[in-house]
Amino acid sequence: MIQLLTKKIFVISQPIIIVRHAEKNHTFNEKYPNEMDWTSQLSEKGIKHCQITSIILNNYKLSFNILSSTSERTIQTAKNILPEVSESKSKLLRQLPIKAENEWNKLYDQFSREDLYNKWRNNEINKEIIGNYSDYLHELRNLIASHQHENQVLVVITHDHIIRFLLWAIKSIYFENIPYLSGSIISINDFDQLITR
Repeated sequence: MIQLLTKKIFVISQPIIIVRHAEKNHTFNEKYPNEMDWTSQLSEKGIKHCQITSIILNNYKLSFNILSSTSERTIQTAKNILPEVSESKSKLLRQLPIKAENEWNKLYDQFSREDLYNKWRNNEINKEIIGNYSDYLHELRNLIASHQHENQVLVVITHDHIIRFLLWAIKSIYFENIPYLSGSIISINDFDQLITR
């Protein structure tokens, strides 16, 4: 998938490749079974796929900058895809600003994720459950913009749910899931148009 994405790099001014981490080892946290495990490592297959992706990206002879979430699997993906580039990390790329996970999950049982995003955008969900939609988009936009440098392609490595949310918000496309090492090309202009809507 990354090879298809990189073909679009030359069409967009200051492109941002937003991509899901590579395949992880599936672990179960017995102490907190309903919480995300941010410490899971990449599987051997995931590491091999990163190495292939690294070869593809390096064939383009471009300069890259990299930004990842703070989870172990995104950091490992960054280090294996672009080992010569120091990555920056942000917790903002780890998950939506959910404040009450159990309450959010109850809503998720009642509505599709797409309907939940609409309700969140329209301020129909209690602020005690999830942070402000516009504030989150502004924070994401500013974080990404601060890591963009002239004549560099920014690679953002994050999680399935963040990419699904961004593609829904920016491109009005909803995906049930984003495969490992897949994603999209976006730009800061996409955020700016979204924020001014």
